[in-house]
Amino acid sequence: MANLILTPEKVQELLNKLSTTEKALKEAQEQAKLLLGLARDFTKLLEVPKDHNVSIKVGKEPNVEIFNVHSGILRTRSSYFDVAFSNKWVNKDKDNVILFQKENITPKIFQIILRYLYGGFLELNEISPEEVFDLLKACDEFCLEETIDFIQDFLLEKHKSWIKNNFFSIHRLCSEFKSFSKLENYCTRFINN
Repeated sequence: MANLILTPEKVQELLNKLSTTEKALKEAQEQAKLLLGLARDFTKLLEVPKDHNVSIKVGKEPNVEIFNVHSGILRTRSSYFDVAFSNKWVNKDKDNVILFQKENITPKIFQIILRYLYGGFLELNEISPEEVFDLLKACDEFCLEETIDFIQDFLLEKHKSWIKNNFFSIHRLCSEFKSFSKLENYCTRFINN
């Protein structure tokens, strides 16, 4: 009980801790602003791809788009691209630009992935639940492990009714994609109830 008594010294100690916490919070906010600026600058490289060295043809006819990107960014952010762009596997054009194709992903989903790879932005509220699930599968393919739980949490929080309406196909895919453990656990609990 003696610890509950506030003395002037204890009050001053608490105020000092609060002041330190406020300073740390302000520093964290300033760092976040700097990181956001950096992310926006890198994302601008997608809008005007200066000095790109990769052209990726994405999608199937009639929905095809070519993305001019930078191998250094993609290789740094994704082990999939690190392997895919290694000298053993690449095709290059006469200008030494790497040529790459991804037919199994739509241009819209690939654009979202690029925004994440370049700037750390993952905007899920602007796409349908079907597209969020397609994004989840693409993130798994591109070895973007840090996004898998985040996207599953989003689906479970915002789109449970969609999951229930598409239960059997989602449950089947969860058994194929071992990294979809949160969705698989949800499906298992749903079956058991």
